[in-house]
Amino acid sequence: CQVPIHDIDFAVAEVQRVAAAGCKSLQLPVFPSEVGQPDYFDERYDRLFSAIAETGMPVCNHIGLNTALNQLADRDPVPRLAWTMSCMPLSACEALGMWLLTGPLVKHPDLKVVFVEPGLGWISWWLFIADDLQARQGYDFPAIQHPPSHYFRRNVYLTFIDEPDAYRHAVERLGVDNVMWSSDYPHPVSSWPNSRAVVNRMFDGIPAADRQKIVFGNAARVWNL
Repeated sequence: CQVPIHDIDFAVAEVQRVAAAGCKSLQLPVFPSEVGQPDYFDERYDRLFSAIAETGMPVCNHIGLNTALNQLADRDPVPRLAWTMSCMPLSACEALGMWLLTGPLVKHPDLKVVFVEPGLGWISWWLFIADDLQARQGYDFPAIQHPPSHYFRRNVYLTFIDEPDAYRHAVERLGVDNVMWSSDYPHPVSSWPNSRAVVNRMFDGIPAADRQKIVFGNAARVWNL
């Protein structure tokens, strides 16, 4: 369910309405500045995030909503905007940094935030950089008390489609409980109609319990299915 953020009273009422109707997932604007609103560390959102946390529904951030790439799309000579598409996952670092570095997950420790379709490899690297910056003198993160990876593992979840090193990234830095496989049907990057073969290839030889979490168990838990 899409939740508008221009009117917080309405947004809170809408979250409560759709939760009562049995809805399972929420989507907020990934980049609130694009709709003329403050970023999510602003205290105006506190009542909204508290209401969302009470429902147990996750907030989803979809990677394809960054209008900063519009100019690139206008210049892109590649069929189906493949150049632009390759940049979309990486542009999610703006939203990821907002959630992890500016304090909303400190104030709302029960909030679940899902990044939809960003992949895993670049986030594994980004999380290393963020933790490293926080540990160094000269960089200050006054809104958080722990490394960014602490809030990531507690509150943030990722979906990916087909990455050869997905399991390694999950184990080494992201957490097996935080990553979820997706088919992305019916988009061109979808694994359909070979999804089972793709899953078998990616997760060949890994522990059955971890495979179960990544393929469906984590999703069932995050979306209360």
